[in-house]
Amino acid sequence: MVSTRVDELDGRADTIREWFLKNGGRINPAVEIAADASTGYYLRVRKGYHILADSSILSCPHSLTLSVLNMHQDEQQWPEKFKLRWEHAPEMGTRFFLMEQYLRREDSLWWPYIQMLPQPSEKESLRTPMWYEEDDCAWIHGTNLGGSRHTRETSWRKEYEEGIALLKRATSRATNLHSYDWTLYKWAATMLTSRCFPGSALASRQLPKDDFDACPVLIPVFDLANHNPSAKVTWEWGVSHCNFITDERIEGGEQIWNNYGPKGNEELIMGYGFSIFRNVADKFGLALSTSESSNFVAAKKVQEEMLGQQSSSSHVADDVVSGQDTGATDDHPIMIRRYEDGKAEPKAFDVTASSDLDRFQSPTSKLESPTDPNSPAINANDGLEMSKLQTKIFYLCLPDKAPFSACSQEMLDILSFMVANNRELLEARANPACLWIDADDSRMTHNKVRVACQLIMVLQLQYANITKYNIQLPAWPRNERQFHAARYRRSQVHILQTVITSLLGLLHDVVFKEGQSAVKLEDILLESPMLFIAPFRAAIHHCLRTRKPSKIRSSGQEHFVYTLWLCTLWLFYGNEGADFSTLSNSPFHNSIRDWILFLRIHYCPPPGWQHVHCVDVTCSLRWRNTTDNGSEGEDVAVANSYLEIVQAVALNSPKSLYSDSKWTVDFLRWGYNVVMQESFMYPSVDDTDGDAHDEFMLFVEKTAEP
Repeated sequence: MVSTRVDELDGRADTIREWFLKNGGRINPAVEIAADASTGYYLRVRKGYHILADSSILSCPHSLTLSVLNMHQDEQQWPEKFKLRWEHAPEMGTRFFLMEQYLRREDSLWWPYIQMLPQPSEKESLRTPMWYEEDDCAWIHGTNLGGSRHTRETSWRKEYEEGIALLKRATSRATNLHSYDWTLYKWAATMLTSRCFPGSALASRQLPKDDFDACPVLIPVFDLANHNPSAKVTWEWGVSHCNFITDERIEGGEQIWNNYGPKGNEELIMGYGFSIFRNVADKFGLALSTSESSNFVAAKKVQEEMLGQQSSSSHVADDVVSGQDTGATDDHPIMIRRYEDGKAEPKAFDVTASSDLDRFQSPTSKLESPTDPNSPAINANDGLEMSKLQTKIFYLCLPDKAPFSACSQEMLDILSFMVANNRELLEARANPACLWIDADDSRMTHNKVRVACQLIMVLQLQYANITKYNIQLPAWPRNERQFHAARYRRSQVHILQTVITSLLGLLHDVVFKEGQSAVKLEDILLESPMLFIAPFRAAIHHCLRTRKPSKIRSSGQEHFVYTLWLCTLWLFYGNEGADFSTLSNSPFHNSIRDWILFLRIHYCPPPGWQHVHCVDVTCSLRWRNTTDNGSEGEDVAVANSYLEIVQAVALNSPKSLYSDSKWTVDFLRWGYNVVMQESFMYPSVDDTDGDAHDEFMLFVEKTAEP
């Protein structure tokens, strides 16, 4: 049976070559169309020959390409409403035109080409997720690819139903509508997504949209070259021909590769149905939406106002390829060049000249920037789009030595504004660069810590969403679809695990390394100087009946303990000297001493502390007794409850610091707001059950004295 299948493929290969040459196509004599049962059709250098770099492989005339332009040339077959609609949706128009050519069979100019494609009935040869059976889908449950499949099917069905509705209004088409079924449309759409080239290939012709790349084009025989991310090729778009040129030497018997660009396995599977082992372009798509963070739109607006185009426009490419090394030695392994008007097409080569077997020459042409092949009809992240107006999709790659290198610069810029506290946003108005995150800078700030925490918590949810389906999977993939889906699934989990582990390591150093920048409950309850800690611990025990950090966490009283600690610390130093001069001889760690000075610089002192001058005139904490709408704010209610506790402690210890008249609602409001502004949630994972237990901590920002 295998032998019969190979013979059938070989026969079709001869047919497509003959058809292509007969209709104006040109193929380098050293190139053959090969076929086997596993690979299907592909291009190969004949044994006994070789092809040098800068040699043309083949040339296809525009008249053999298949696109929405062919429909426009068919004035009688397609109603005017169709053509008008498809001027705005050329993908749908091209799909219906391909369906028609399939149904015409031998009467179609393209039948030898269409016959060579995987057929609608050959479902085993159709390996994109759109053709997955239920068992296949199990391997993409929980992943972005699973959502993309659902979104794409919904989109295609909507387009199909709209097209059929238009056809029903055309009496000339109403008689054979049953032939234009959903399976055939899905097949045509799959052929377009997996084999199309950008519309710029026909830019010299009149396309229905100004955006050429939104008009997919099928170029027969071009699409027989399979993908290799390290292949060096040039696509040359001429006035009347499309030319495929290799930029490297290829020996006899070797396959001739195309290069679709740096595509991760998610995009390769969604668009083409295959994956690459150890794909260096693999990435994890992450959607940030306003439904998850209401600060997103505001943050983006602030970023644009402050930074202009510096932050967002300079890193657009980073967001597309995640800064990954494509594995190619050249900066542009794919080049696209277009002939200037008036330039001649490549001359027909003389098969009797030996040099023509080595170099299929083409004239010097104008070089243009490379574009992303096949992308017009492919969006592997369809499933991530929750709202086009409120969602931005970013990509994570495997980090190098610096944990933040997993993110694009634009993603870091946006996140830094999303998690920034009031102090940081005010500082950014004067110095926007203060919120820029340099992935290679190892120095940590409160803002960078919050970005790391936010990323970890989001990625932990993504990781859990994928791995919770693992128990439903069989031990091994059972077919080729499942094999590629399993490879993709492992890669996504690996990226998430690596990024999470890298960021957790970064935070571990912040929290536990000597000279740390974090203040934990253990630090303030167990390691503060004795002169300070005795009355403080007594106060905590009096009101909470415990001094153990674990019990305080479980009761949810961390905010109170930190607020009381900060206010006690402020009172401790303030009573020693009105100008905080005793800080130079502080019994606390230098980082705490510096932090007290930092608060003096950046936060307005509470009422009753007017002798402590605020250095920064744009300080982030101003005092009002009410909110903007005239009602008491949440912090006032919290401070009142805290004051009742302090007064109870004062009755129990009348000679302690807690009997001082400076303990007021506004003083506690000040402490509570500073704690909430300068804190972060440290994400940790319990290895026994995988549940996250996040800890509330203070970050001790470092700054020079004024």
